[in-house]
Amino acid sequence: MKLPLSAGVTPAHGQITTAEQAASQATDLAEKAARSGTFGVGGILIDGRGTIYAEAVNAVVRDGIVCDPTAHAERQLIDWYFAQRDPALPSPSDLIIVTSLDPCAMCAGAILKSGFTAIAVANDPVSGVHESGEPHRIPKPLWREAEARLKLFSGRKDLHRTGGRLTAVDNGPVSADVIVRCERAFKQSLANVRSAIGGAAEHPASPHWRVLSNLPPGVSVPPPGFASVRNINRERLFDLLDENRSCLIDNHGRPILLAESAETSSPARSSVLELIRAYVAVRRHEQETRGAVLPHPRSCSVLQRRPPLSPAQCLLDLGALGSFLEAERYPSPFPLLAYLEDDDHSSAEEYAASLPPLYTDVVRVSTGPLWSTKESKS
Repeated sequence: MKLPLSAGVTPAHGQITTAEQAASQATDLAEKAARSGTFGVGGILIDGRGTIYAEAVNAVVRDGIVCDPTAHAERQLIDWYFAQRDPALPSPSDLIIVTSLDPCAMCAGAILKSGFTAIAVANDPVSGVHESGEPHRIPKPLWREAEARLKLFSGRKDLHRTGGRLTAVDNGPVSADVIVRCERAFKQSLANVRSAIGGAAEHPASPHWRVLSNLPPGVSVPPPGFASVRNINRERLFDLLDENRSCLIDNHGRPILLAESAETSSPARSSVLELIRAYVAVRRHEQETRGAVLPHPRSCSVLQRRPPLSPAQCLLDLGALGSFLEAERYPSPFPLLAYLEDDDHSSAEEYAASLPPLYTDVVRVSTGPLWSTKESKS
């Protein structure tokens, strides 16, 4: 099974000369995405002179099916860029993602971790990282960098603060009509897509759901004997989870899938994102081919060896988990992001609490050490 990382990306050519032109093109793509039944968000990848390299539409839903909860326009453009391996392309620090909507936590983490700059046309008060015009709904250690690299056209008058790097798109205002169109495209798509991702009723898992095959590269099933984290001692779990792996577990602590990081291919391809993409694809495949019902994402947690080591990595991973669910979790004895080593978990908890309302109030993203639950340590 091969997972398309950038299904919504198309290489593009042309030249942007004004802010209005850049915003209008992103808006057209957002409306195209909304008409196709996915989140109404779109974006373009340009350099500081306005040369266009690629355009993207949100591809979370394709042909009426939830295919990849991480397929936001910004994340796709980032992975597309690194997949090209083209030395003729400018470096990420010389490229700008113009997106129709304020980036979510996942995309903001991907942008900051990968070295790009982004300008958004419209605000998103529920999922976007901007608050009162500043990108401060993210971990505080990232604020200074984010203020220089994450911008809003909507309601902002100081885009020149970027030091001239965005001259192709900061030489004029963006009309209120374009901003309204962006907001409308997203709002009209929001309820249906979020319901498709997170609103399905929970069904008991099939008895044979653990017999999985046709897995994507870098994804595996836990070895025999890993019936539940309740009955596995620390040493065996440490062997299961090296530095670059994440494991999906259900509400009973049963390991479902393991995924390795692919960050050597793209900084945005953490093991958490690889795991999310794989599980959605595998779950759909098993249902279609064998009628096997795997646990709903809202009944799952992700287990890692330790919390993400950097604020940008934590923002990326926690944001991706919010996109995985898009709704409140079912009751669970485990945090949404659990880990084995708990020497210092306060930073991860603080980072989770700093996120936009979708993550704190709707999904209720939580982090914490596995052993803080009442599970056995033996």
